[in-house]
Amino acid sequence: MTAVELPRTTGHAALTDPPFTRTLALGTTDWDLWRTANLRSAGFSADGLDVFGGPSVTTEEEFTASRDEEEARLTLLVEREDFVTALVWQNRGAWRQIASPFCGSPSKRRQRLRSLALYWQRYCGKAETIGYFGPGAWVELGESTEGELEHGPQLIRERRTFLEAWAAAAIGAAWSREEQIRRWLPPYLRPDVAVDTDRSQARSGSRRIRLAEDGLRIVLRCDGHATIDRIADELALDATAVDTAVRKLVRRKVLNWDARIPTTADAHRILESRVLPIADASVAARCLRDLADIEGGLRAVSEAGTPDALDAALTALSADFERITEVKAHRAEAKSYAARSVCFEDAARDVTMTIGTAALAPHADALALIADAARWFTDRLAYYVVAEIDAIIDRAARGDLSSITLAEVWPRTMTVFWGEGTGVDRARRELADRWSQSIGLEPGELDGAVVKRSAAELTTRAAFTDLTGTAVNLPHSPDLQFVAENADRLLAGDSTAVLGEMHAALVSLDVPVFTWNLGAADDFRDTINAVSGVRRLVPLLPSTWERNTGRFVPTTCGHDETSIGFTNAAAREPRSVVAASDIRFDRTEGHTFVVLPDGRRFTLAEAFAVPLSIVAADGFKVGLHGQKTPRLEVDRTVVFRQTWRSPIAELALPTKTVAWQDFVAVTRWRRQLGLPGRVYAKVPGETKPLYLDLDSPTLVAAFVHQVRRQQHRLDPIVVTECLPEPGRSWLADAVGHRYVSEIRLQMLPATSPPRTGGAS
Repeated sequence: MTAVELPRTTGHAALTDPPFTRTLALGTTDWDLWRTANLRSAGFSADGLDVFGGPSVTTEEEFTASRDEEEARLTLLVEREDFVTALVWQNRGAWRQIASPFCGSPSKRRQRLRSLALYWQRYCGKAETIGYFGPGAWVELGESTEGELEHGPQLIRERRTFLEAWAAAAIGAAWSREEQIRRWLPPYLRPDVAVDTDRSQARSGSRRIRLAEDGLRIVLRCDGHATIDRIADELALDATAVDTAVRKLVRRKVLNWDARIPTTADAHRILESRVLPIADASVAARCLRDLADIEGGLRAVSEAGTPDALDAALTALSADFERITEVKAHRAEAKSYAARSVCFEDAARDVTMTIGTAALAPHADALALIADAARWFTDRLAYYVVAEIDAIIDRAARGDLSSITLAEVWPRTMTVFWGEGTGVDRARRELADRWSQSIGLEPGELDGAVVKRSAAELTTRAAFTDLTGTAVNLPHSPDLQFVAENADRLLAGDSTAVLGEMHAALVSLDVPVFTWNLGAADDFRDTINAVSGVRRLVPLLPSTWERNTGRFVPTTCGHDETSIGFTNAAAREPRSVVAASDIRFDRTEGHTFVVLPDGRRFTLAEAFAVPLSIVAADGFKVGLHGQKTPRLEVDRTVVFRQTWRSPIAELALPTKTVAWQDFVAVTRWRRQLGLPGRVYAKVPGETKPLYLDLDSPTLVAAFVHQVRRQQHRLDPIVVTECLPEPGRSWLADAVGHRYVSEIRLQMLPATSPPRTGGAS
């Protein structure tokens, strides 16, 4: 079974070089850029946001009139087939409510319109990678000055429908429950289990499992490639006896005996590969029928041309899935960004783009400064994290490092990253202090709207050079949003760049959500490691972690990399996994190393590079301390936006929900903070910022609803200026509609910086 591609696709990702193989100097700085970049964009034009807002209102009568006019405009969106189809993809329950006739009480109607508005502001105002309503495109950085952009006649060049990894795993689990099928599935050692042949035992953490002689021989043959019958032949044992032994070892949590479907975007292809070795024609036919039903369902979904047709196709696919697996076709209903249904779609914008050196030249020095800060933050974070992990190891070892394994301290080390650890907060506070030191704010500047500095000025006093040398030399991924009259002016270097996010210590483009039309992301990881010099261990993450869905993964694992088995999870190749129970520690010249059974040694920063990368990317924020902080412009680059932080209680909402009184409270809060008319507001506890037109009765009501839901939170509401303004977007389609967009780059140091000692 393969991913289903729509018949109307007309092209593929066009890159001159193999992805991630070449780099390019970033001006005259000490940083390089990968020539492979990605253009992310909204799927609906920015002028769609014009449905929101209107003239400022001062009376309840004016408010009511403005709300009625806005609701009339929003109601018309239900007639847009492309928008309604996006709703079907995103949330069929919401679609049925929003797209149904607007009857019932006025409050119910407004609740539906509020939901509709939340989806619409997202589809028009944010560059997210979500199917055809958030398409991306691969772009190349060229060595010549000139660049070019050609937008094809369509919005979308290519679309594909995929089976979710969890759904493929559920089908594999259903097969594993049937004796006739499972007979053809190779058993394998659990990834968190190590085997001591000398002691005839298996180990998982502090648990020890004695193995009889034949049991040990069987366990050593269970490599995920040999079936029960083959193992019996190789060991000259009775197949029934091997079957019985394997079942017992599964119960004792030594072995797994299932389809072994890893959490990857190509899990459906792996599922198909499990059928190929089945020599029993009737058993193979049974599995192939299941695959054909799912394949047919995916094809019907991909070919659906209307919202109703898509809904019917998704319903039929879900029914087939539930019949095959006896598992519900929808999960995590309350989640906004989980893999909730059995399939998803990815899409590529119909655009070909090469970015020449002229486009990035005005922003090179500022971008290098931001990368310096990201490297410093990652290094400082690694320094603190490694110290905390070292202390955990020492407490567990009680003076004898040889007495413990990684498995025995792994759960405690994870609290350093997600829990009791103080390194992230400490590094983040110090980062803000360093920015303040580097900027050198004059009296009164903190209260202003904009602070302007030159890159040359900041570089002379930048406080990001004192590195400890602790961190792995990880690349960084900035998102740049450009303000330009059009693509030609952008490519000529006539633009302002706004830093969206800097994903510190993270190669963010080698994941399936981007690479689906290039090839397997795992294939690129070895190239990326070779180019960047990254050396690390990769934890084998469980499918139960909501950040590990197959389409979105915290990291890929290269074919040349080793995975740490710390829990029961399916690996693409079991032989590439080393159980945490088989990884020990050694200390040389005061530095702790993890040691693999084959003798390879990794520093703690290398061994924990993946969780370090995850928290660094989440934790790196460019900005200053304070309730109100100004925008920083470095030459023609906006390094951070003007920001306001307001405690929820400061909004002072009335006790009961009354639309006009709520609007008055928000307007009063707006004036108190001095907010512009359009902002992005991030309410604590909510997943994403909300595009907020403060003259829009509907969006203000949606914002108030979020705030009331999170009133128990102590964290402040974070408000940032709406920059770039959506209406000033440079990316236009063939008929001139403009779209919000950002270009994601990947940076790495041109040379490794010198180590200057410990943290001060």
